[in-house]
Order: sequence, then structure tokens, then C-alpha cells
Amino acid sequence: LGRMLQIKSLYILLLLGIVFIGTASLYGDLSAGREKELMVDTGYAMITLVGFLSALVVVFDLSRDLREKLVQTLLTKPLGRDHYLLGKFWGVFIFVLINTSLVSIGFGVVLWLAKVWVGWGIMKILALTIGSMAILTALGIFFSTFLGEVPSAIAMLLFFLGGSASQWLLAHGTFGKIVYGLVPNFDLLNMKLELGHFFAVPWLYVAGGVVYSALYTVFLLAMAVFIFRNRDIN
Repeated sequence: LGRMLQIKSLYILLLLGIVFIGTASLYGDLSAGREKELMVDTGYAMITLVGFLSALVVVFDLSRDLREKLVQTLLTKPLGRDHYLLGKFWGVFIFVLINTSLVSIGFGVVLWLAKVWVGWGIMKILALTIGSMAILTALGIFFSTFLGEVPSAIAMLLFFLGGSASQWLLAHGTFGKIVYGLVPNFDLLNMKLELGHFFAVPWLYVAGGVVYSALYTVFLLAMAVFIFRNRDIN
């Protein structure tokens, strides 16, 4: 985790957040009366982008450990493969949690300065986004157990895009339905439309989304552990 927190992109993201706050007053001129909706869309996109890029770290971190034989060194200590893999997940997930929380705080400040009241909407968005990023981090772990860095990153992106377009998939016949059944349903965890139009979202729905995320994450990690146990890393 300490190694990840030294990544300079974190400071760049914080700078972008400051710029985002500083330009909040321009939304009214740019969006022809739709500034509130645009602010929510932009803020949500920023939170999602930061979360995705943070989760992507796991692909390169795990692949580097395997390439540089660091895994073999660690496993000579009283550390099993399961503990190593789960420790890698939690390290990256905490990194994701810190980054998305910082951006969400900045987003909340922007809305407060613009006198846009969304109630607990920010916390609900953050909870569901963290759930999505937990799934993405687990996907990165899963793919990295049998793929290289670039293929794993591409697979993460494709699964995220596919899972975010679940309604589009359902409208494209049998193949779309098969893909819909395989990829995680990130569309269920997307509250951008509801928040942008100030629709109320029950906490029970948020809790259900968090439970769904947790179950899917556990499933992916179990599959990753199974593959990693049987992988030759020498």
C-alpha cells in the first residue's frame, strides 16, 4: 500500500479535483440551464475514472511481482499463495478506497459551493462505486493469475464496459444474453441518472448493491485462488 501511495498520479488527481472545484461557477454558462445535471455527470465520471485507474494498478503490480520473481521470495516465508493473493487484493482495494473517497469529498465540496443539494446521494454513489471497484480489483487479480499485464488490463476494461451496458446486451439476442450472464452487472451499481435528476434511491437498494458486489468479489477471488494454487511460478 505504501508503494502505491507514492504514485505521482494521486497528486495529479487531487490537482484536477481542485481545478474542478475552481471552475464550478462556469457550469451555468456552458450547459444552458442544465448545470446541475452536468455537474453530477462530470463528478460521477471523475469518481469512476479514478476508481478504475486505481483498480488497474493490481494488474501491473501482480504481474511485476511474478516477472521479477518477488512472489517466489515471498512464498519462501510463512506466507501461502492464498494469503499473498488476498493481501494483494486488500492492498489495492484500500488504495482504491482512499482515492475514490478523496475525489468524492471534492465532488461534495463542488456541489456545496454551487448550492446543489443531493442529500445523502454522494454517500450512496460512493458506496456503490466502491462496490464496483471491489469487483474490478478482483477481476484484475483473477485475470492476472493466468494472463499478462496488457491482456489483463484489456480484459478488465472489456468486462467493465460490457457490465456497464447490460440493457444494450439484453437487446442483442442470444449472444448478448450470454455475455450479460457472464459479466458483472455494473449498471445496477450506477446511480448517475437518479442523482442527476434528483430521484430518491432507497438505502435498501444501496445495501443490495453492496451485497451483490461483495458476493461477486468473493466468487472472483475464489476462482483466482484456485488458479493461482495450481500455477507454476518458478
